[in-house]
Parts: sequence; structure tokens; C-alpha cells
Amino acid sequence: MDDKKLTEIFINFNPELSSDSLFMNKLKRNLEAVELVKVQTAAIQRKNKLALIIATITGFVLGVISTICYPYISDYFAELTTTDTTLMSIIENYGHIAIWGIISCATMIITYVTYDITLIATKKDLISVKL
Repeated sequence: MDDKKLTEIFINFNPELSSDSLFMNKLKRNLEAVELVKVQTAAIQRKNKLALIIATITGFVLGVISTICYPYISDYFAELTTTDTTLMSIIENYGHIAIWGIISCATMIITYVTYDITLIATKKDLISVKL
């Protein structure tokens, strides 16, 4: 019984087709929109790749600088541990780990900020992308 109702509905269904020129205009607009999305996607990928390269170089340079400065930082903390307290003995025993942790966190934060700044600096380039 349901099949008869469906059959009747589809027998009476006769959609009107638009003219060829309307179809072609709509297709052309849709293709232009797709092309615009492709261009913007390519620009975003270039921008992200540039930001990643700059952040990588920044992280590498900061790593080299912190490795060079590590003996000086370590000596500074060693001078702080001249007093004989429990806290200072802990710092003396585990200070190297803390120093590397602080250096690592600082490097990660600065690298992340560099990445964000690069994205912000290249934002207007994305807006000016045209077909």
C-alpha cells in the first residue's frame, strides 16, 4: 500500500529545469568560488609553513644560546647554595634538572610566541590574495 503512494508521488513529479544559460552562470560562479578557496588555502599553507620555519629557527638559536650559557647559569646557582640549609642541598643536588627545565620552558614559550607573531605579521598578506 505504501508502494502505491510512493509510485503516485513519483509519477506526478516533474521538476522544471532551468535554462542552459542560468545553469552555466551558476556553475561558473561555483567554480570561481572553488578557485578562490583553493587560492586562499594555498596562501594559508604558505603562511603556516613560513611561521613554522621561523619558529624552528628561533627554537634552535635559543637552544644553542642556552647551551652556551648553561655553565654560567649553573655557576650562579652554585653560588646561591653556599648556605647550609635543606633547601639549598636540594637545589645543589637537583639544580641542574631545574635549570634545564626552566631553560626548556622559556625556549618553548619564546618559540610559540614567535610562531604567533609570525602568523599575525603575515595576516595582511592573506587578505590581499586575489584571483
